Amino acid sequence: MTLEELQAENANLRTQVQTLEAAQERVNKESKSHRLNAESFQRQADDLRTQLEAATKERDALTAAHSTEVEKIKVDLTARATAAETAATEASTKAQQRMLQADLRVAARDAGMVDLDGLKLLDPQALKLGDDGSVQNAAEVLTQMKEAKPYLFGTASTTSTSKPPPQEPGKPVHTSQMKTREERQAAARAVGIETSSIL
Repeated sequence: MTLEELQAENANLRTQVQTLEAAQERVNKESKSHRLNAESFQRQADDLRTQLEAATKERDALTAAHSTEVEKIKVDLTARATAAETAATEASTKAQQRMLQADLRVAARDAGMVDLDGLKLLDPQALKLGDDGSVQNAAEVLTQMKEAKPYLFGTASTTSTSKPPPQEPGKPVHTSQMKTREERQAAARAVGIETSSIL
């Protein structure tokens, strides 16, 4: 091989070496750029992970607070519903008792009972109630009571035979001056007093 050929091959090899060095430098730059990008991406991923953890904790806290509040509301509503149901039951029971007493008082008056306190002697088990709470057999029960305790029925006898003082013109008659219970009740109705209190 001649000297010229050797020089040409040497120049060719030098050119290849320079090309390889330039390529290596480009690879190193790209590698550094990729490494910087990878670090940036890692930082972003870490930031996003931190944000996700914070959001998850906040969500869990809100869920727990919401669950506690919902449970409190449920307990409160249940207590209110129970109280309302109890009050309604008590009101219904009282209304039925009033209706029962009213039915018995009317039946007792119709049967001629002198003292309505005698109703306390009735056996509650003997009463038959209808679906509306009214007494279905009040007359029958009072008839049986009249046979068993006749002293509770009939016209009340007056113990005093003295006449009441004469009534002054224009002055209303006092109930104590009236002879019969019927007269006292009629007078009470005239002024709007409940006749059940006039015996």
